[in-house]
Amino acid sequence: MKYDFYFVHGWGFSKSFWSPVKKQIEKEKFSGYIGNVDLNFFSKCKKSINEKKFNNNEIFIVHSYGLNWFLKKNLKCKVLINFFGLPDFIGFQKKPNFIRSGLDKMLSEFIINPEKVIEKFYDKCEVRCSYMKNFNRKNLVHALINLKSNNQTLKLINAKYNIFSIYSNDDKVVNIDTEKIKKIEKENHKISILPNLSHGFPLTKPDLCFEMIKNCIKKI
Repeated sequence: MKYDFYFVHGWGFSKSFWSPVKKQIEKEKFSGYIGNVDLNFFSKCKKSINEKKFNNNEIFIVHSYGLNWFLKKNLKCKVLINFFGLPDFIGFQKKPNFIRSGLDKMLSEFIINPEKVIEKFYDKCEVRCSYMKNFNRKNLVHALINLKSNNQTLKLINAKYNIFSIYSNDDKVVNIDTEKIKKIEKENHKISILPNLSHGFPLTKPDLCFEMIKNCIKKI
């Protein structure tokens, strides 16, 4: 059976984040249409995707803030494969007050020097990639505010489609609280917490990420 795939990148990246994994998916027999959702952090476009053509049989693969975008859109799909995304970015991390303060500081610094904030973020993600100079400051700031204020846990808990969430104890961006996140695991939502994965793992280790995605698809 063929599936349509949609890739959604996280904060501070562009749709090219998923390009190495996308190329491998394209070679598979189960691959149908493959689309990218561009959250326009480095462009001025207003429209990121045509949602009217969805038929609820798609596989969405999201990274970090991409999960928040997906849940806020109230989309449905056949499978959601989530790398490092949290429905409540602050609440599911250790030391939530520290995370909240960190986001406040990040917002303040971004307004003054966005390049420096992006560079620090890439260091935490353990990625080496050049960002585009045409920042869409409005979208980047708005996304950080959403991460700080939005709690979409109930949407994720009530979802009827299959969900696979992957986290890591070695992520320097998401300091996952294992006990809390495991409480929202259920029959259709499997949560894995793995070692030795950075926040930028899908970009830095696309071969391994691709194998994880294939393993998820085999289980549906």
